[in-house]
Amino acid sequence: MDLAILTVIALPCLFLLVHVAQRRWHRLPYPPGPAADPLIGHIRVMPRTNDAAEVFHGWAQSFGDVISLNIFGKRIVVLCSEEAASDLLEKRSLKYASRPSFLMYERLGWKDLLAFMPYGAYFRKQRKMGQIAFEKEKVPAFRYIEEQEACVLLYNFLDKPKDMDRHVHRYATAIIMELTYGHRILSEDDDYLVAAEQIVEVLRDSARPSLLDVSPLFENLPAWFPGAWFVKYIKETKPKVEECMQKPIYDVKRQLAAGTAKPSYVAQQLEELSRDGQLTAQNRYDVSMVAYQTFAGGTETLKLPYCHYVRRMHAPEPRGTAQRSRRNSQSGRKRPSARLYRP
Repeated sequence: MDLAILTVIALPCLFLLVHVAQRRWHRLPYPPGPAADPLIGHIRVMPRTNDAAEVFHGWAQSFGDVISLNIFGKRIVVLCSEEAASDLLEKRSLKYASRPSFLMYERLGWKDLLAFMPYGAYFRKQRKMGQIAFEKEKVPAFRYIEEQEACVLLYNFLDKPKDMDRHVHRYATAIIMELTYGHRILSEDDDYLVAAEQIVEVLRDSARPSLLDVSPLFENLPAWFPGAWFVKYIKETKPKVEECMQKPIYDVKRQLAAGTAKPSYVAQQLEELSRDGQLTAQNRYDVSMVAYQTFAGGTETLKLPYCHYVRRMHAPEPRGTAQRSRRNSQSGRKRPSARLYRP
């Protein structure tokens, strides 16, 4: 009897060992990386989000531009240079550019966002919806929003020059918000301006390594279990994420019904779907996902280059180059008037 029990236990273990050995034998080696601990891998040396760039850059000096990390058996490949990113994600995009699944983001309600979605029919549908709305021919219609917020930005720089990052964040959020939802930000405590800041915080906090990266089975752990910080975090954060995704859509719907909606991506999409008799719950959901993706991703995408440009203007050497570039880009163009846009 004892021999039978041992046989039943040993056979699956032997099969598992052979399977793992075969996978390792036929698989190409991973890129180099820092020394890892048994079982837990690099979890002890994984950098925090706010200093990840510096740590990865330091590792790149020792291990090269492509680094491999192991978090509880799950491999993470870090690309530390523009050349490496271009080689893998552009030149070999069909093989490497599809998005992996992020269980934490899925549990927060971001499963159907373009940034976290693998290639497929739904991915192509969302991408097409976004491209049609913001294609090159339609951009000039929104030029007045850029001029309007540029004047507000300059006014804020003069009024409070020490709050540069805050002003640029407001500038980027205001442009994306009005383009997407038709809402103009007029105050520093605007609900949507606060929401944009919260989105960045959630993206940063939820990117921390967790047991969910190992297996979805760990999501059933009690909140008090060591390492199960994500259980309470998801419970508290998910309602806020859902409200941020759906509230702007409901506001635009209400404005359309009252005849007070301003031109925007969401208003245009909802009107076209309603006119064609296709305003189903699924299509409305798709519009909300594309709009939220534009709002969440566009704000940071627009903000970072401006912060970089302004900081370069403070350095003596690049200042002359930046000023010449600015003069060349403005040659022959009419400058916007601040008279109509001053807050």
